[in-house]
Amino acid sequence: MHATLNFARFRFEPASTRLWAGKREIKLTPKAARVLGVLIARAGEPVSKDELFGDVWRGTVVGDDALVTCIQELRKALGDDARKPKYIETRHRRGYRFVAPVDGAAAAAPAPARASAGVASIAVLPFTDMSPGRDQDYLCEGLAEELIDALTQIDGLRVAARSSSFRFRGAGLDVKHVGRELGDLFETQGEIATAVAGLLRGSALSTREKRAVRRPQTATDTYEYFLRGRQSLHRMTRPDLAHSREMFRAAIELDAEYAPAWAGLATAHAQQFEWWGSQPEDLREADRASRIAMELNPQLAEAHVARGFAMSLHRRYDLAEQHFAAASRINPQLYDAWYLWGRSAYARGQIERSAELFGKAAAARPDDFQSCHLHGQSLRNIGRLAEGLVVNQEAQRRAERILALNPRDVRTLSLGAGSLQVAGDFARAREWAEKALEIDPGDMGAIINGSLLYAKAGMKEEALGLLERALGLGWGKRDWIEQDPDYDSLRDDPRFVAMLSRLK
Repeated sequence: MHATLNFARFRFEPASTRLWAGKREIKLTPKAARVLGVLIARAGEPVSKDELFGDVWRGTVVGDDALVTCIQELRKALGDDARKPKYIETRHRRGYRFVAPVDGAAAAAPAPARASAGVASIAVLPFTDMSPGRDQDYLCEGLAEELIDALTQIDGLRVAARSSSFRFRGAGLDVKHVGRELGDLFETQGEIATAVAGLLRGSALSTREKRAVRRPQTATDTYEYFLRGRQSLHRMTRPDLAHSREMFRAAIELDAEYAPAWAGLATAHAQQFEWWGSQPEDLREADRASRIAMELNPQLAEAHVARGFAMSLHRRYDLAEQHFAAASRINPQLYDAWYLWGRSAYARGQIERSAELFGKAAAARPDDFQSCHLHGQSLRNIGRLAEGLVVNQEAQRRAERILALNPRDVRTLSLGAGSLQVAGDFARAREWAEKALEIDPGDMGAIINGSLLYAKAGMKEEALGLLERALGLGWGKRDWIEQDPDYDSLRDDPRFVAMLSRLK
């Protein structure tokens, strides 16, 4: 059964966009149903025409008539009167407002994070590898990612995440030429950011933005090792994390004062500790490397993120929060700052705070799925069910878009299974979870999320079997398990108690 939102005598299913009156389904056209979903999500507050066009007719140019037709269809279906509205109120020259109480909630559910009207958007594609051996992919991706980081510093500019933009590759510059010009790259990034601000935003960079987009400089060889390490860091497997640490160390050997390499090394050790064994030496190295990064460049947002991550794993949560907050002040659009801060808040039991932080991560990266999913989970955990269901619907939409581009995205399949389960579609949820494990049986996220799916469904043996597999591979996230209610059905089981006692 799908989760529903209720108003008056009607109920609406966000996941399927179906409308019911009692046992009778009220048929709506897909666009009208989507308009209704957006208005209900923002119940009590005006929704502009531009926002409705952007959400319902994404990427398609239509006139006002299309929206008016949908509103008329909805009013007819609901038995509403435009002059004395009970459900949909017209806001002159502004848009529409859903005026009926939804689910009896005291506050209206917030809209899922999306790019606001007037915000320019841009995607940075990786360079095309034109080298003879086609073996310079790390450089193609790395240069584009550095530019993405620079552009996120610009206010009023929405930059697509690497995970989205890197799926589209077309003709580009010869990477050999880029390599020869690498010494000028640091200046070029600032010039590109300035040009983009002028073209898309219509104004020059502020003093803060000029300072923020200026990247720390180093020698070409050092920077090459740094880019190699950063590329591997995103993949999160044990071999890739090992390669990432090796590359960051090589960069540091060439330039021991290059703070981004120290921040990268700290993050690689922190990820290794969190996901692959919780070995004390990894935590010590994350602590040491992040401290050095901070000493070298206290104005580098990534250094604060790395330090916050390390302190969170030490369970020094107040200190972690100080560094995450500092990173978000330096770069308010830095996704990693908000996301890891949210995870830290959840781990320490501040679930309401984690909901706020995951929401900000989802807003900083509107194409990201996992922050949106965790935002909805935190909202549901604190009893804000209506809001959680609306955000979960947005998480599903993001997951579907990602999988349309890459059907073998294990992280989205495994975590997205949880969103489907919340929406009441267990059959499809199980299909996604099992597909993720089939694609990569050793992926820690697929194993953990699969165990959660089975635990919530009351399938204890399957859930415990996957948890034992995770522990056998070295996983050790005790504080997260202690806070996550999805494990509640297992807490009295002796096998679960024994497993929990082995975690650090």
